[in-house]
Amino acid sequence: MNKKKMLFFILLSLIILAAISEALIFQGHYKAFRIPNVSMEPTFHVNDRVIVDQRAYKDKAPQRGDIIVFKLTIMGKTKLWCKRIVGLPGEKLEIKEQKIFINDKPVSLPWFPNIPLEAQKGWGKQLESVPMKALIPEDNYYVLGDNLRHSFDSRHFDFVARRNIRGKVVMFYSGKMPIQKIVKLILTGKTN
Repeated sequence: MNKKKMLFFILLSLIILAAISEALIFQGHYKAFRIPNVSMEPTFHVNDRVIVDQRAYKDKAPQRGDIIVFKLTIMGKTKLWCKRIVGLPGEKLEIKEQKIFINDKPVSLPWFPNIPLEAQKGWGKQLESVPMKALIPEDNYYVLGDNLRHSFDSRHFDFVARRNIRGKVVMFYSGKMPIQKIVKLILTGKTN
């Protein structure tokens, strides 16, 4: 394919994607969200964009491993946050010996790098007062950022109520990603 045809294909794809995206966003089904900090690295980086399916949990419950966007009010300010669900309603969750235990059984969570969970550098004394044992109430979830060393998450603010979940992350793209990779991601779901 020559360069002019390729450029035309890319531009046409972007125009079609923009039109579809606008239609879906106006219907209230999907919403874009910008990653504001390092708490979800290495999965997402600062200024990456995620597309959130706001109806993902209309007929089904959130699952362990889902990345969600939720509303949280801290010190009178309400913000949207992006974290990964680790604990589900009714589960007993404990962090000890640098592992996560659910209902007294150690679990392997492939999203987190093999780094210490307790008394991590970067948060200092702030973590010392955070309980690492929890019984998750009904209709609540325990969430962690993928960057465990630098994430303000359920270890600090407790649980996320289901009513505060705005949706599930279904797609992302990097602010640094070349346009060809964005088009390929949209068309195939892969960047390689």
